[in-house]
Amino acid sequence: MKQLFSKALLRTGTLLVLALLALWPAQSQSADTNTLTTIFEQIAKTNRHFSREVIIESKALKIPRFYAGERDKAQFRTRALDQYLLLRQLQDYIKHRDELLKLLKHENPKVRTLALGALFQREEARDLPFIASLLHDYAATFPHLSDHTDSSGTVPSAEGQEVYQSVETVASAMLIFWGAPRSG
Repeated sequence: MKQLFSKALLRTGTLLVLALLALWPAQSQSADTNTLTTIFEQIAKTNRHFSREVIIESKALKIPRFYAGERDKAQFRTRALDQYLLLRQLQDYIKHRDELLKLLKHENPKVRTLALGALFQREEARDLPFIASLLHDYAATFPHLSDHTDSSGTVPSAEGQEVYQSVETVASAMLIFWGAPRSG
């Protein structure tokens, strides 16, 4: 009975997340560079992760089976939800190509990563050279949030699901996703 209740609660939570994403207000399409810079700088300050699985591969993050404690599961659910909300935010700015291209040169690597994410969501081949231009940007950015175990078979904690990544790691993953050559 408890397991049945948990599954029903999980389905309800998933539906709630989808409903929230559908209702998320679209941002004004007339943002200028200064406004978009301010918005992305704020997102960079408040966001904790950049999950390549969610942002690039459009995959759902699942609670890893080795999470036994409810606290770890709840923490992971919150982090996963944050990534879906980040994805929706990035999609809100895909119409601002010129401003996004300027943000690829921002001094903050997290802002550059967010600009990459928004450009990637545009799904336009003409943006690939700009993504490739960051293949030599080795500055640390948001940690990657994953739902996979590492190759050693170690069972990580909720914090152990955070993996270091650079701006180059993100750009490279985007190019690999599109099957583009990785020459910068």
